[in-house]
Amino acid sequence: MFDVILDYIKKILKSRLFPITLIFAALLFVLVYRLFQLQIVEGPVIAEETVLKTTKTREIKSTRGNIYDRNGKLLASNVLSYSVMMED
Repeated sequence: MFDVILDYIKKILKSRLFPITLIFAALLFVLVYRLFQLQIVEGPVIAEETVLKTTKTREIKSTRGNIYDRNGKLLASNVLSYSVMMED
């Protein structure tokens, strides 16, 4: 019984499929390690850098003057307003 198992193991090791399986297992290990490193180890730093790179503050000059009709009646004027945004 033991000899049958040893012969089966030797047959698997000699087959062409075994080296390919080892290569894929090694690649899978490298991929999982890199994902762990990016998500767990460097995740907070990368998230902070992304927020700093993607958040931009821009000032838009919007004063254009008042708009009057042909009789001199004021139709539209500039109103100063502020916009406040909060994020978690």
